[in-house]
Amino acid sequence: MTKTDTTARPTRTSAARLALARAVPPAGPVRGLTLSTFLTTLGDGLFATVSVLFFTRVVGLRMVDVGIGLTVASLAGLLAALPIGHLSDRIGPRRVLLVLTVAAGPAVLCYLVVGSFWPFAVTACAVGVVQRGCRTVLPALVSLIASAEERVTARAHQQVVSNIGISLGAGAAGLALYLDTRAAYEAMVVVAALAYAGSALVLNRMPVRHPPPAHSEKQPLGAALKDLRYLRFTGLNAVLSLNGALMEIAIPLWLVTHTKAPAWLFSALIVLNTILVVVFQVQVSSKGNDTTPGLWGRISRLGGFFLGCACLLYGAAGWGNTLVATAVLGLGMIAHTWGEMYQVSGEWGLSFQLAPEHATGQYQGVLAIGRGAANVAAPVALVAVVGAGQYGWVALAAVFLAAGLAMPAATRLPAGKGPVSDT
Repeated sequence: MTKTDTTARPTRTSAARLALARAVPPAGPVRGLTLSTFLTTLGDGLFATVSVLFFTRVVGLRMVDVGIGLTVASLAGLLAALPIGHLSDRIGPRRVLLVLTVAAGPAVLCYLVVGSFWPFAVTACAVGVVQRGCRTVLPALVSLIASAEERVTARAHQQVVSNIGISLGAGAAGLALYLDTRAAYEAMVVVAALAYAGSALVLNRMPVRHPPPAHSEKQPLGAALKDLRYLRFTGLNAVLSLNGALMEIAIPLWLVTHTKAPAWLFSALIVLNTILVVVFQVQVSSKGNDTTPGLWGRISRLGGFFLGCACLLYGAAGWGNTLVATAVLGLGMIAHTWGEMYQVSGEWGLSFQLAPEHATGQYQGVLAIGRGAANVAAPVALVAVVGAGQYGWVALAAVFLAAGLAMPAATRLPAGKGPVSDT
Protein backbone atom coordinates (compact mmCIF):
# COMPACT_ATOMS: atom_id res chain seq x y z
CA MET A 1 0.00 0.00 0.00
CA THR A 2 1.51 3.32 -1.08
CA LYS A 3 2.03 5.89 1.64
CA THR A 4 0.34 9.24 1.20
CA ASP A 5 2.74 12.07 0.40
CA THR A 6 2.14 14.69 3.09
CA THR A 7 4.96 17.04 2.17
CA ALA A 8 2.94 19.23 -0.20
CA ARG A 9 0.39 20.32 2.38
CA PRO A 10 2.89 21.71 4.94
CA THR A 11 4.66 23.48 2.10
CA ARG A 12 1.44 25.16 0.99
CA THR A 13 0.60 25.98 4.61
CA SER A 14 4.04 27.53 5.14
CA ALA A 15 3.65 29.61 1.99
CA ALA A 16 0.23 30.81 3.13
CA ARG A 17 1.59 31.74 6.54
CA LEU A 18 4.49 33.59 4.93
CA ALA A 19 2.10 35.54 2.69
CA LEU A 20 -0.07 36.41 5.70
CA ALA A 21 2.96 37.48 7.70
CA ARG A 22 3.97 39.83 4.92
CA ALA A 23 0.49 41.28 4.54
CA VAL A 24 -0.31 41.83 8.23
CA PRO A 25 2.09 43.70 10.54
CA PRO A 26 3.02 41.97 13.80
CA ALA A 27 0.98 42.81 16.87
CA GLY A 28 1.88 46.19 18.28
CA PRO A 29 1.79 49.88 17.41
CA VAL A 30 2.48 49.36 13.69
CA ARG A 31 -0.57 47.11 13.37
CA GLY A 32 -2.69 49.69 15.16
CA LEU A 33 -1.44 52.46 12.88
CA THR A 34 -2.12 50.26 9.85
CA LEU A 35 -5.75 49.78 10.93
CA SER A 36 -6.09 53.51 11.54
CA THR A 37 -4.69 54.20 8.07
CA PHE A 38 -7.12 51.73 6.52
CA LEU A 39 -10.11 53.51 8.08
CA THR A 40 -8.80 56.92 7.02
CA THR A 41 -8.31 55.86 3.42
CA LEU A 42 -11.68 54.11 3.42
CA GLY A 43 -13.20 57.50 4.24
CA ASP A 44 -11.05 59.14 1.56
CA GLY A 45 -12.26 56.64 -1.05
CA LEU A 46 -15.90 57.11 -0.06
CA PHE A 47 -15.82 60.88 -0.28
CA ALA A 48 -13.45 61.37 -3.20
CA THR A 49 -15.58 59.17 -5.43
CA VAL A 50 -18.73 61.26 -4.97
CA SER A 51 -17.20 64.66 -4.18
CA VAL A 52 -17.45 66.33 -7.59
CA LEU A 53 -21.06 65.26 -8.13
CA PHE A 54 -21.87 66.20 -4.54
CA PHE A 55 -20.45 69.69 -5.02
CA THR A 56 -22.26 70.26 -8.32
CA ARG A 57 -25.58 68.47 -7.82
CA VAL A 58 -26.15 68.87 -4.08
CA VAL A 59 -24.30 72.07 -3.18
CA GLY A 60 -25.13 73.59 -6.58
CA LEU A 61 -21.68 74.90 -7.51
CA ARG A 62 -20.40 75.40 -11.05
CA MET A 63 -17.58 73.13 -12.20
CA VAL A 64 -15.24 76.11 -12.51
CA ASP A 65 -15.95 77.04 -8.89
CA VAL A 66 -15.25 73.49 -7.78
CA GLY A 67 -11.96 73.50 -9.67
CA ILE A 68 -10.85 76.81 -8.18
CA GLY A 69 -11.85 75.80 -4.67
CA LEU A 70 -10.06 72.46 -4.79
CA THR A 71 -6.94 74.05 -6.30
CA VAL A 72 -6.80 76.62 -3.51
CA ALA A 73 -7.34 73.82 -0.99
CA SER A 74 -4.40 71.87 -2.42
CA LEU A 75 -2.16 74.93 -2.14
CA ALA A 76 -3.31 75.49 1.45
CA GLY A 77 -2.41 71.91 2.28
CA LEU A 78 1.04 72.33 0.75
CA LEU A 79 1.72 75.54 2.68
CA ALA A 80 0.66 73.87 5.91
CA ALA A 81 2.80 70.75 5.46
CA LEU A 82 6.07 72.20 6.78
CA PRO A 83 4.67 73.91 9.92
CA ILE A 84 2.53 70.86 10.73
CA GLY A 85 5.58 68.63 10.38
CA HIS A 86 7.56 70.99 12.61
CA LEU A 87 4.77 70.94 15.19
CA SER A 88 4.88 67.15 15.24
CA ASP A 89 8.60 67.37 16.04
CA ARG A 90 7.80 69.70 18.93
CA ILE A 91 4.89 67.95 20.63
CA GLY A 92 4.99 64.44 19.14
CA PRO A 93 3.60 63.04 15.88
CA ARG A 94 0.97 60.81 17.52
CA ARG A 95 -0.62 63.79 19.25
CA VAL A 96 -0.67 65.89 16.07
CA LEU A 97 -1.95 63.02 13.92
CA LEU A 98 -4.70 62.31 16.45
CA VAL A 99 -5.85 65.93 16.46
CA LEU A 100 -5.87 66.06 12.66
CA THR A 101 -7.74 62.76 12.36
CA VAL A 102 -10.33 63.87 14.92
CA ALA A 103 -10.77 67.11 12.96
CA ALA A 104 -11.19 65.31 9.61
CA GLY A 105 -14.75 64.13 10.35
CA PRO A 106 -16.23 67.51 11.36
CA ALA A 107 -14.36 69.22 8.52
CA VAL A 108 -15.95 66.92 5.92
CA LEU A 109 -19.38 67.22 7.57
CA CYS A 110 -19.20 70.99 7.05
CA TYR A 111 -19.78 70.31 3.35
CA LEU A 112 -23.36 69.36 4.27
CA VAL A 113 -24.18 72.93 5.26
CA VAL A 114 -22.32 74.97 2.62
CA GLY A 115 -24.45 76.53 -0.10
CA SER A 116 -22.19 78.93 -1.98
CA PHE A 117 -18.63 79.31 -3.21
CA TRP A 118 -16.89 81.03 -0.29
CA PRO A 119 -18.11 78.67 2.47
CA PHE A 120 -17.18 75.81 0.14
CA ALA A 121 -13.70 77.23 -0.46
CA VAL A 122 -13.06 77.72 3.27
CA THR A 123 -14.26 74.20 4.04
CA ALA A 124 -12.18 72.76 1.21
CA CYS A 125 -9.09 74.51 2.59
CA ALA A 126 -9.73 73.08 6.05
CA VAL A 127 -10.16 69.59 4.64
CA GLY A 128 -7.07 70.02 2.44
CA VAL A 129 -4.92 71.10 5.40
CA VAL A 130 -6.15 68.22 7.55
CA GLN A 131 -5.64 65.59 4.86
CA ARG A 132 -2.21 66.85 3.80
CA GLY A 133 -1.22 67.15 7.45
CA CYS A 134 -2.19 63.53 8.14
CA ARG A 135 -0.11 62.31 5.21
CA THR A 136 2.85 64.42 6.39
CA VAL A 137 2.78 63.33 10.03
CA LEU A 138 2.13 59.63 9.36
CA PRO A 139 5.77 58.85 8.37
CA ALA A 140 7.03 60.76 11.40
CA LEU A 141 4.90 58.56 13.64
CA VAL A 142 6.20 55.46 11.84
CA SER A 143 9.76 56.59 12.62
CA LEU A 144 8.77 56.83 16.30
CA ILE A 145 7.08 53.43 16.70
CA ALA A 146 9.27 51.30 14.41
CA SER A 147 12.97 50.56 14.52
CA ALA A 148 15.24 51.81 11.73
CA GLU A 149 15.20 48.34 10.17
CA GLU A 150 11.38 48.11 10.26
CA ARG A 151 10.32 51.54 9.03
CA VAL A 152 10.18 50.93 5.29
CA THR A 153 8.25 47.69 5.77
CA ALA A 154 5.88 49.54 8.08
CA ARG A 155 5.33 52.18 5.39
CA ALA A 156 4.71 49.39 2.88
CA HIS A 157 1.92 48.10 5.11
CA GLN A 158 0.39 51.60 5.12
CA GLN A 159 0.60 51.67 1.31
CA VAL A 160 -1.11 48.31 0.95
CA VAL A 161 -4.02 49.14 3.25
CA SER A 162 -4.33 52.56 1.63
CA ASN A 163 -4.91 50.88 -1.73
CA ILE A 164 -7.42 48.49 -0.19
CA GLY A 165 -9.21 51.23 1.75
CA ILE A 166 -9.53 53.59 -1.21
CA SER A 167 -10.70 50.77 -3.48
CA LEU A 168 -13.32 49.56 -1.00
CA GLY A 169 -14.47 53.12 -0.35
CA ALA A 170 -14.77 53.84 -4.05
CA GLY A 171 -16.68 50.61 -4.56
CA ALA A 172 -19.12 51.38 -1.76
CA ALA A 173 -19.60 54.90 -3.06
CA GLY A 174 -20.68 53.39 -6.35
CA LEU A 175 -24.08 52.80 -4.71
CA ALA A 176 -24.52 56.55 -4.29
CA LEU A 177 -23.53 57.11 -7.92
CA TYR A 178 -26.10 54.50 -8.97
CA LEU A 179 -28.91 56.02 -6.90
CA ASP A 180 -27.82 59.57 -7.85
CA THR A 181 -29.91 61.24 -5.14
CA ARG A 182 -29.18 63.96 -2.63
CA ALA A 183 -29.74 61.59 0.28
CA ALA A 184 -27.30 59.05 -1.17
CA TYR A 185 -24.53 61.61 -1.63
CA GLU A 186 -25.06 63.06 1.85
CA ALA A 187 -25.00 59.55 3.33
CA MET A 188 -21.55 58.98 1.81
CA VAL A 189 -20.29 62.18 3.46
CA VAL A 190 -21.60 60.99 6.82
CA VAL A 191 -20.13 57.49 6.42
CA ALA A 192 -16.76 59.01 5.46
CA ALA A 193 -16.84 61.13 8.63
CA LEU A 194 -17.63 58.01 10.68
CA ALA A 195 -14.64 56.24 9.12
CA TYR A 196 -12.39 59.13 10.19
CA ALA A 197 -13.86 58.92 13.70
CA GLY A 198 -13.09 55.21 13.81
CA SER A 199 -9.54 55.91 12.68
CA ALA A 200 -9.12 58.45 15.49
CA LEU A 201 -10.46 55.97 18.04
CA VAL A 202 -7.94 53.32 16.95
CA LEU A 203 -5.13 55.87 16.97
CA ASN A 204 -6.05 57.04 20.46
CA ARG A 205 -5.81 53.48 21.79
CA MET A 206 -2.50 52.76 20.07
CA PRO A 207 0.50 52.56 22.43
CA VAL A 208 3.69 54.39 21.52
CA ARG A 209 6.84 52.56 22.56
CA HIS A 210 9.36 55.37 22.32
CA PRO A 211 9.03 58.84 23.89
CA PRO A 212 9.66 61.86 21.65
CA PRO A 213 13.19 63.33 21.79
CA ALA A 214 14.12 66.04 24.25
CA HIS A 215 13.10 69.59 23.37
CA SER A 216 16.73 70.75 23.26
CA GLU A 217 17.46 68.41 20.34
CA LYS A 218 14.82 69.84 18.02
CA GLN A 219 15.69 72.11 15.13
CA PRO A 220 14.04 75.44 14.27
CA LEU A 221 11.38 75.68 11.60
CA GLY A 222 13.01 75.76 8.17
CA ALA A 223 16.11 73.76 9.12
CA ALA A 224 15.21 71.15 6.51
CA LEU A 225 15.29 73.84 3.81
CA LYS A 226 19.02 74.30 4.46
CA ASP A 227 19.86 70.62 3.96
CA LEU A 228 20.80 70.65 0.27
CA ARG A 229 21.22 66.90 0.14
CA TYR A 230 17.62 66.45 1.26
CA LEU A 231 16.48 69.11 -1.22
CA ARG A 232 18.22 67.24 -4.05
CA PHE A 233 16.47 64.07 -2.97
CA THR A 234 13.14 65.91 -2.76
CA GLY A 235 13.52 67.29 -6.30
CA LEU A 236 14.49 63.98 -7.89
CA ASN A 237 11.81 62.14 -5.95
CA ALA A 238 9.22 64.68 -7.13
CA VAL A 239 10.08 63.75 -10.72
CA LEU A 240 9.81 60.02 -10.02
CA SER A 241 6.56 60.51 -8.11
CA LEU A 242 4.94 61.75 -11.33
CA ASN A 243 4.12 58.09 -11.92
CA GLY A 244 0.89 58.62 -10.00
CA ALA A 245 -0.31 61.47 -12.21
CA LEU A 246 0.91 59.49 -15.22
CA MET A 247 -1.64 56.82 -14.35
CA GLU A 248 -4.45 59.28 -13.73
CA ILE A 249 -3.92 61.66 -16.65
CA ALA A 250 -1.61 60.48 -19.43
CA ILE A 251 -2.57 56.81 -19.73
CA PRO A 252 -6.34 57.28 -20.19
CA LEU A 253 -5.78 60.15 -22.64
CA TRP A 254 -3.25 58.15 -24.64
CA LEU A 255 -5.34 54.99 -24.60
CA VAL A 256 -8.44 56.72 -25.96
CA THR A 257 -6.84 59.09 -28.46
CA HIS A 258 -3.75 57.27 -29.77
CA THR A 259 -4.30 53.51 -29.46
CA LYS A 260 -6.81 50.97 -30.76
CA ALA A 261 -7.33 49.45 -27.31
CA PRO A 262 -10.91 49.56 -25.92
CA ALA A 263 -11.68 52.39 -23.49
CA TRP A 264 -12.70 49.95 -20.73
CA LEU A 265 -9.12 48.67 -20.63
CA PHE A 266 -8.13 51.64 -18.46
CA SER A 267 -10.30 50.32 -15.60
CA ALA A 268 -8.71 46.90 -16.00
CA LEU A 269 -5.23 48.46 -15.85
CA ILE A 270 -6.11 50.25 -12.59
CA VAL A 271 -7.36 46.98 -11.11
CA LEU A 272 -4.14 45.25 -12.23
CA ASN A 273 -2.06 47.97 -10.57
CA THR A 274 -4.02 47.73 -7.33
CA ILE A 275 -3.73 43.94 -7.16
CA LEU A 276 0.02 43.99 -7.81
CA VAL A 277 0.60 46.64 -5.13
CA VAL A 278 -1.51 44.79 -2.56
CA VAL A 279 0.23 41.47 -3.25
CA PHE A 280 3.84 42.58 -3.77
CA GLN A 281 4.47 45.99 -2.13
CA VAL A 282 5.52 44.62 1.28
CA GLN A 283 7.72 41.99 -0.37
CA VAL A 284 9.40 44.55 -2.65
CA SER A 285 9.98 46.98 0.21
CA SER A 286 11.31 44.25 2.51
CA LYS A 287 14.08 43.44 0.02
CA GLY A 288 15.84 46.59 1.15
CA ASN A 289 14.83 46.43 4.77
CA ASP A 290 18.10 47.56 6.30
CA THR A 291 20.11 50.74 6.81
CA THR A 292 22.96 50.02 4.38
CA PRO A 293 24.34 53.34 3.06
CA GLY A 294 23.37 53.94 -0.55
CA LEU A 295 20.83 51.10 -0.67
CA TRP A 296 17.74 53.28 -1.00
CA GLY A 297 19.33 55.38 -3.72
CA ARG A 298 19.90 52.23 -5.74
CA ILE A 299 16.32 51.15 -5.16
CA SER A 300 15.12 54.55 -6.43
CA ARG A 301 17.32 53.99 -9.47
CA LEU A 302 15.46 50.74 -10.12
CA GLY A 303 12.21 52.67 -9.87
CA GLY A 304 13.38 55.11 -12.53
CA PHE A 305 14.43 52.21 -14.78
CA PHE A 306 11.07 50.45 -14.60
CA LEU A 307 9.15 53.71 -15.08
CA GLY A 308 11.27 54.51 -18.13
CA CYS A 309 10.54 51.06 -19.58
CA ALA A 310 6.83 51.58 -18.90
CA CYS A 311 6.83 54.85 -20.85
CA LEU A 312 8.46 53.18 -23.85
CA LEU A 313 5.85 50.41 -23.76
CA TYR A 314 2.98 52.90 -23.50
CA GLY A 315 4.33 54.74 -26.52
CA ALA A 316 4.74 51.52 -28.49
CA ALA A 317 1.07 50.66 -27.88
CA GLY A 318 0.15 53.39 -30.35
CA TRP A 319 1.50 51.34 -33.25
CA GLY A 320 -0.40 48.06 -32.78
CA ASN A 321 -3.86 46.74 -33.52
CA THR A 322 -6.42 46.20 -30.75
CA LEU A 323 -4.90 42.95 -29.48
CA VAL A 324 -1.31 44.18 -29.63
CA ALA A 325 -2.16 47.52 -28.05
CA THR A 326 -4.02 45.79 -25.21
CA ALA A 327 -1.12 43.41 -24.54
CA VAL A 328 1.54 46.14 -24.68
CA LEU A 329 -0.45 48.44 -22.40
CA GLY A 330 -0.80 45.56 -19.94
CA LEU A 331 2.97 45.00 -19.99
CA GLY A 332 3.46 48.72 -19.56
CA MET A 333 1.26 48.74 -16.46
CA ILE A 334 3.20 45.83 -14.96
CA ALA A 335 6.49 47.71 -15.47
CA HIS A 336 4.81 50.90 -14.22
CA THR A 337 3.63 49.19 -11.03
CA TRP A 338 7.08 47.75 -10.30
CA GLY A 339 8.54 51.20 -10.88
CA GLU A 340 5.98 52.67 -8.50
CA MET A 341 6.75 50.09 -5.80
CA TYR A 342 10.51 50.65 -6.06
CA GLN A 343 10.03 54.43 -6.20
CA VAL A 344 7.98 54.62 -3.00
CA SER A 345 10.32 52.17 -1.25
CA GLY A 346 13.29 54.37 -2.13
CA GLU A 347 11.36 57.47 -1.07
CA TRP A 348 10.51 55.98 2.33
CA GLY A 349 14.01 54.69 2.98
CA LEU A 350 15.78 57.90 1.98
CA SER A 351 13.27 60.15 3.77
CA PHE A 352 14.10 58.34 7.02
CA GLN A 353 17.81 57.86 6.39
CA LEU A 354 18.58 61.45 5.38
CA ALA A 355 16.53 63.18 8.10
CA PRO A 356 17.67 63.73 11.69
CA GLU A 357 15.67 61.66 14.17
CA HIS A 358 14.53 64.81 15.98
CA ALA A 359 13.29 66.61 12.84
CA THR A 360 11.52 63.88 10.87
CA GLY A 361 8.28 65.82 10.83
CA GLN A 362 9.50 68.96 9.10
CA TYR A 363 11.67 66.95 6.71
CA GLN A 364 8.56 65.01 5.72
CA GLY A 365 6.86 68.38 5.23
CA VAL A 366 9.53 69.41 2.72
CA LEU A 367 9.13 66.09 0.93
CA ALA A 368 5.36 66.61 0.77
CA ILE A 369 5.85 70.07 -0.75
CA GLY A 370 8.05 68.56 -3.47
CA ARG A 371 5.50 65.91 -4.34
CA GLY A 372 2.70 68.47 -4.27
CA ALA A 373 4.56 70.84 -6.58
CA ALA A 374 5.07 67.98 -9.03
CA ASN A 375 1.35 67.22 -8.96
CA VAL A 376 0.55 70.86 -9.70
CA ALA A 377 2.82 70.80 -12.78
CA ALA A 378 1.76 67.31 -13.88
CA PRO A 379 -1.44 68.05 -15.86
CA VAL A 380 0.22 70.51 -18.25
CA ALA A 381 3.39 68.44 -18.62
CA LEU A 382 1.63 65.13 -19.20
CA VAL A 383 -0.91 66.54 -21.66
CA ALA A 384 2.12 67.83 -23.60
CA VAL A 385 3.65 64.32 -23.51
CA VAL A 386 0.49 62.79 -24.96
CA GLY A 387 0.25 65.54 -27.57
CA ALA A 388 3.81 64.86 -28.74
CA GLY A 389 3.00 61.21 -29.50
CA GLN A 390 5.72 58.58 -29.30
CA TYR A 391 8.39 61.29 -29.06
CA GLY A 392 6.74 62.53 -25.89
CA TRP A 393 6.87 59.07 -24.31
CA VAL A 394 10.54 58.67 -25.23
CA ALA A 395 11.31 62.05 -23.66
CA LEU A 396 9.41 61.15 -20.49
CA ALA A 397 11.22 57.80 -20.32
CA ALA A 398 14.53 59.68 -20.50
CA VAL A 399 13.43 61.98 -17.65
CA PHE A 400 12.52 59.04 -15.40
CA LEU A 401 15.75 57.22 -16.24
CA ALA A 402 17.85 60.33 -15.60
CA ALA A 403 16.18 61.00 -12.24
CA GLY A 404 16.69 57.40 -11.16
CA LEU A 405 20.32 57.33 -12.28
CA ALA A 406 21.04 60.60 -10.44
CA MET A 407 19.51 59.51 -7.14
CA PRO A 408 22.38 57.39 -5.67
CA ALA A 409 25.03 60.10 -6.13
CA ALA A 410 22.69 62.94 -5.12
CA THR A 411 21.75 61.26 -1.84
CA ARG A 412 25.06 59.65 -0.93
CA LEU A 413 25.70 60.10 2.78
CA PRO A 414 29.27 59.97 4.16
CA ALA A 415 29.78 57.00 6.47
CA GLY A 416 29.02 57.87 10.07
CA LYS A 417 27.49 61.26 9.29
CA GLY A 418 23.92 62.48 9.46
CA PRO A 419 22.21 64.98 7.18
CA VAL A 420 24.17 68.20 6.85
CA SER A 421 23.91 71.36 4.84
CA ASP A 422 26.18 71.62 1.84
CA THR A 423 26.62 75.30 2.47
